[in-house]
Amino acid sequence: MKYILSLEISDFNLKGALIDTEGRVIYNSQKALELIYPHHNEIELNPCKVFEATQKLIEDILSDSEIDKKKLLCLGVCGARDTVVVWDKITKKPLWNAIVKNDSRTQSICDRLKGYESVIYEKTGVELSCYGPATKVRWILDHAPNVIYEHCLFGGLSTWILWNLTKGQLFASDMSLVSKSLLFNIHEKKWDDELISLFGLNRSMLPKIYSSNHIYGSVDSEYFGVKFPICSMVSDTTAALFAASCTKKGDCHLLAGSSAYLLLNNGNSPIKKSPFLTNTLGLYLKDKEPTYILEGMIPSTGSVIKWLETHLGILRSPIEIEGLAYSVNDSGGVYFVPAITGFTSPHPIEKIKGTLLGLSPDTNIGHICRATLEGLAFLINDLLELFQRSFLSQETKISCSGGMTENVFFLQILSNISGSTFVKVQDPHLSILGAAYLAGLTLGVWKDETELEGLFSFEREFRPEMEEKDKIAMIKSWKQAVASAMLFSLA
Repeated sequence: MKYILSLEISDFNLKGALIDTEGRVIYNSQKALELIYPHHNEIELNPCKVFEATQKLIEDILSDSEIDKKKLLCLGVCGARDTVVVWDKITKKPLWNAIVKNDSRTQSICDRLKGYESVIYEKTGVELSCYGPATKVRWILDHAPNVIYEHCLFGGLSTWILWNLTKGQLFASDMSLVSKSLLFNIHEKKWDDELISLFGLNRSMLPKIYSSNHIYGSVDSEYFGVKFPICSMVSDTTAALFAASCTKKGDCHLLAGSSAYLLLNNGNSPIKKSPFLTNTLGLYLKDKEPTYILEGMIPSTGSVIKWLETHLGILRSPIEIEGLAYSVNDSGGVYFVPAITGFTSPHPIEKIKGTLLGLSPDTNIGHICRATLEGLAFLINDLLELFQRSFLSQETKISCSGGMTENVFFLQILSNISGSTFVKVQDPHLSILGAAYLAGLTLGVWKDETELEGLFSFEREFRPEMEEKDKIAMIKSWKQAVASAMLFSLA
């Protein structure tokens, strides 16, 4: 038996798995990343420590699984799109810490670009905001010392990791990883010179673009004692869609991890502009037209639960929240608007603050935990309503994956509130499987997408169980809570 090593490089942790040629996960592991909070609303990662953690993760997987390294076929990689690293290709050092997706320090840059919003959206399908990687690159270049533009390279964490693993031989990405950068023209499917100029960047800073299933290069043998090819590179959202067999127009998937993404496959053409929703490029298979994805994002979901643990000390571990939510019959009138890093879609105020309402003398941790999970479900339902107005029927079954989908309470309350059926996949971490499947497709382990569909399986369906009057009452109170949070933010 031979194996594919797959990595998922997110903003909060690293995941790795060995997948055999029958598509089975035979070993997996993960490492948490240490976030840095320099100032209010600023979130960073040390890129060098992320690379060191990646090395250690791979070493541990190869040693602890006890496989013969010579049976390692290739590496597949997926990752987050919006976190930014800028580094000097001569010194090989980052110019600044990586700026994480939810960091909002670049608002002044967005303000300077007012008047160009329509140009940016028409070309990229993405609204100008602090989440845009180009704004983060611009900020780093404006604030880092001794910047030499001709030496600078820019990419997401995946591009940075692979550049290091190949000793600087690979500087690349795929369309799904760069389509939200504010620099990539999703219609012409290439970097856009007008946008590059608008942000004051050089084309030489930008990685080369290849298909998602491509032999990108090879991991240098100095690292793990064996040389093996890198055969896929893709965004975590696109990898999840692919592994869930959402390959047809109209297929819908919820990826709920540290952030939540509602994703609708729109085939080979973008959808006209829709408020608060984004058009991105998804899967780009060799010799095929790329897929367009209609996307809505909630910036903080699983990360809110992690925040309850690390910042408030309410939880010893994120897994505890489900039992605490079940420990009470209802939220006791408590509503939590979990906007700890602001809102994007579907609420218009990015700077809204997280708000806890309805506390009383008998409020306990169970009520707060239940209100947290309900608040996250309400947010996703608000997003789902945008899709259902124009693009999606309420009868459509929505497949779902990600760490949040391990929480049964969360999925059931989401189904109750939305009136939709959610189908939990067998393996919640679909992104890492998707990267492995694409890598295997590159090498011919699997001959086509149809053969891969046979590897996919569902675990459980969640159908609505709440009476309509109770659902209406809860949604009404939720909207009042959001209105209160907005008023406070505008005060």
